Amino acid sequence: MLLFLKNVQNELLQENLSILFYDGYRPQVAVNHFVRWAKILNDTINKRAFYPAVKKQHLFQEGYISSQSGHSRGSTMDITLVDMITCELLDMGSPYDFFGIESHPFHKNINEHQQLLGDSY
Repeated sequence: MLLFLKNVQNELLQENLSILFYDGYRPQVAVNHFVRWAKILNDTINKRAFYPAVKKQHLFQEGYISSQSGHSRGSTMDITLVDMITCELLDMGSPYDFFGIESHPFHKNINEHQQLLGDSY
């Protein structure tokens, strides 16, 4: 995986882009804290920013949160792309850690450019 990421990073640098890692390995204890938060249904402080169209009690059944995470096995990373000239994040269709249909790569409102960015690397 590291060699693959290195090769992708080298390709991106030729286009003045870079990988930005938000989240890689996450210990199970951190996943457990997240699961506990998700079960406290009246804690909705960040609902507007992270899951505006999803009821908190549906975060598990709709697959946004799981008690087992690929992050804890080292097989999952949250990444985006950044323009190295402007230091701006590329628009990938939804913000980081967004729980909603907009974060799916085949969502109908993601434009062709956004879909190509997600599919290319």
